Amino acid sequence: MPGLATSRRHVPYPDAGATIHVPVEVWQRSLDVLRLYGTVGSEGLVFWGGIVTGDTIQVTGLYIPAHVPQGGHVKVTADEGRWLLRRLKERDEKVIAQFHSHGGLAGHSYGDDERAASAHEGFISLVAPCFGRGVKAPKHCGVHEYDGRRFVRLSEDEVCRRIVVNGLFEERRPIPILPIVTEALKRESWLSTIASSLKRKLIG
Repeated sequence: MPGLATSRRHVPYPDAGATIHVPVEVWQRSLDVLRLYGTVGSEGLVFWGGIVTGDTIQVTGLYIPAHVPQGGHVKVTADEGRWLLRRLKERDEKVIAQFHSHGGLAGHSYGDDERAASAHEGFISLVAPCFGRGVKAPKHCGVHEYDGRRFVRLSEDEVCRRIVVNGLFEERRPIPILPIVTEALKRESWLSTIASSLKRKLIG
């Protein structure tokens, strides 16, 4: 575990307005979880952990509490809260956002305000409408940012600009498998030829 001086957890949060980069794998898995709860008519909730890099934030972890289906609301237990804090500390991450679903519209309710996982300026709370059905991108959600006093819903343009979903890895071009396999077959053929020659000499 890194010391306090090098801990990523102790880098201050940027001011409200930071860009958040989310791996597509984290985005898709988050939606899968919310939709799974939706199949039994319940709201779901996940958290994103990450690191601050200048004026931007990189999401590096997805945290899925084991809360039971609760219908039209969702609340984690104290034990789940302790688990979240412990895992964030172990992975040296800060809590970046919460992402939960509503059965109807994507507004931020009074309960959402009161039970938010964090109250730091710039904390993001995403709400997926209709239990996540039909949601493909952050712009299809209600994205709310805490300004130090209350949660303010971001405009669609601002969501598109600030919540960036991209791949966890980049591939410049397809790996040249055919030349690799061809070379391996050549080596195998060469070794086979040597082995056959040695065998003939040993036999006689």
